[in-house]
Amino acid sequence: MSVSPMYVIAELTVAASLAIFVVGLTRKPLRRFAGAQVGYLLWLLVPASALVVSLPAPSQSLEAASLTFPRLVLSALPSAASSEKHVYAGADYATVGVVVWASGCVLIFAFMVRRQRAFIRSLRNVTAAQDGTYRSASVIGPVLVGIWRPRIVLPIDFENMYTPEERTLVLAHEEAHKKRFDVLVNGIATIWLCLFWFNPLMYWAIARLRFDQELACDAAVFVESDTGRRRYAEALLKTQLAADSAWRMPIGCHWQSSHPLKERVAMLKHPLPGFSRRLSGIVLTSVLITSGSYVVWAAQPEPGDSGEQHQEDPQIEFSADRVSTLENGDIDYSGNVIIRSKSTDQPRVTINPGTIDNRPDGSTVAVGAVRISFAGLVLKTDRAIVEKDGTIRMDSARALQTSESH
Repeated sequence: MSVSPMYVIAELTVAASLAIFVVGLTRKPLRRFAGAQVGYLLWLLVPASALVVSLPAPSQSLEAASLTFPRLVLSALPSAASSEKHVYAGADYATVGVVVWASGCVLIFAFMVRRQRAFIRSLRNVTAAQDGTYRSASVIGPVLVGIWRPRIVLPIDFENMYTPEERTLVLAHEEAHKKRFDVLVNGIATIWLCLFWFNPLMYWAIARLRFDQELACDAAVFVESDTGRRRYAEALLKTQLAADSAWRMPIGCHWQSSHPLKERVAMLKHPLPGFSRRLSGIVLTSVLITSGSYVVWAAQPEPGDSGEQHQEDPQIEFSADRVSTLENGDIDYSGNVIIRSKSTDQPRVTINPGTIDNRPDGSTVAVGAVRISFAGLVLKTDRAIVEKDGTIRMDSARALQTSESH
């Protein structure tokens, strides 16, 4: 059984958007309570929520054990996917959607690659220093570039810009980026943005992710020693990275000097939380990530293989991408609903009223009040394609109660 690519994209988008919403609500309170380093870890909820969507759906017992309110919230996904198929009736519209999405992915990816290559080319005249860093006249502030082999690139007048104490703090900040593999994190985030370019929340999330990343490295500098905060703030103020330079480097770590710089300086005034608060924050973050991922996973319905649930005749194959039960007892099927007979006995199709369009390839398109009877089940749909071999395909259908089927 195949799953519509548009449905997969929609499901991943909803899961990631809900995770971003949760992170957006909790990142600042968690950062104040447990510190910037713990707040940065909270962003793991976004990839974790997207990852569990690809896992097999839970059993009915697990679904019953899941929380009621989150399931009601996440149940909007099936409705959205179902309504999308009603609006875009037919596979042609779904194909157009996939083409538009893929074209956007390619264009955004090409744009990001071009920006990154332009920035790297501007660093072609870098020179190695004795301390293992590199110098370049093309950068205004310290940057960390390179996913597999990160390099710290400093302004050519680095020694003149900063005092010895400030230079030590700046290098400690960049080393923190390096140890945390932040350039790789930014690269993954950029690829994620290319895949979900249509979601405005992604642009906000990546900007906040990189800001929380900077705060986490600021905090890491003062884990060993709580002195030098004033010098560090002065180094931040000196590092005025031009906006166009930052825009030319989508993958990398640089000292941002826009509005969030004020918040970074303000954070330096707060003492680092104690061990107990940091530990409590880590536990709380782990609980949020685990429970949030579980809710997304548990809210998934079981695979829509209705042939295993309702099939009474082994000669009939019946499958659908998605199955949901309504309050009145009807069952909704959506996404590649297929009825195929293994014998010469074909499902009975009635159209009253409606229209029939006979295609040159031998298939028939039935539009209207279409009812299909097979294996003791009656399905109602507004459009069905009956192929030459008797296979029936629909975008959606509803199984009626026994009283309604007569």
